[in-house]
Formats: sequence, C-alpha cells, structure tokens
Amino acid sequence: MGYKGNRNGLTRALAWPLVILFAGLLLGGCSVSMPMGSLLGDDDSTGSIQKPQLDGLVGEDWRRAKAALAAALGAGPARAPVAWTNPDSGTKGSFLPIGDAYATASGSCRAFSAAVDRNDIDDSLQGTACSNKTGIWQITDVRPAAKG
Repeated sequence: MGYKGNRNGLTRALAWPLVILFAGLLLGGCSVSMPMGSLLGDDDSTGSIQKPQLDGLVGEDWRRAKAALAAALGAGPARAPVAWTNPDSGTKGSFLPIGDAYATASGSCRAFSAAVDRNDIDDSLQGTACSNKTGIWQITDVRPAAKG
C-alpha cells in the first residue's frame, strides 16, 4: 500500500512561512521618502551646524535672502523679482518665481531664479523651494543657471 503520512500537517507547517515570504516579496519594494530638511528644521539655535543654503550665504546675508525668497515664491502668479540687500556686507540679490506653485504631500513647491552679487562676484542660479504646511520655504535644489 501507499504512504499514509500526515500530509495535512506538512501543508500547514509550510503555509505560514510561504505566506510571510510572499508578503515580504510584495511589500519589499515599498518605501517612504521624506526630504531631510524637514527633519532638521529651519532654526539651528546652537549655531554649531551651518547648513549650506544659497551659494554659501550665511548669517545676516542668508536671513535677508530667505525673507526675499519667501516674498517672491508666495506672491502668487505675479512674476516680479523681489530684491534684498545687506548693507553691512555689501551682498545683495533677487529672486524671481518661475511658473506656478505645485502641490506635494508635504506642502507646495515652486521653481525660481536667483541673482546673487557678493564682493564683485555675480552668480545666476536656478532652483526649487518647497514650503511646509506652516508656509516656511526651504530650498530643495539649487544650481548655476543655464547659460545662453
């Protein structure tokens, strides 16, 4: 006669590991992505870490530039540049919003162009900034503007 083993017990013993393996394969490609800037916040009260912002602007230069950036990007559809200057350092610049703001899961983003004049060095830049739900803008991408 044939083998009279307990095939039902063997099937049950293999079922859970197979279910777990299958679930792992299905969920293995899932991930959650979040910009690190949102974890770091906008204020470093210790002063120990200087985060690069826009072409190396720090301190009062960055504070003034950041205010102009927020004014330019939050201005709606108007395409007028917003200028800023720091008379103490002589550094100045402007921001021009490009296109309309677009929604993301964490807030809204908008492209911009920037001009920075620092110690007789003129930089033309382009980038993207995103605002969180409280309306604070942070630059997420910045690079030299395309020439031509």
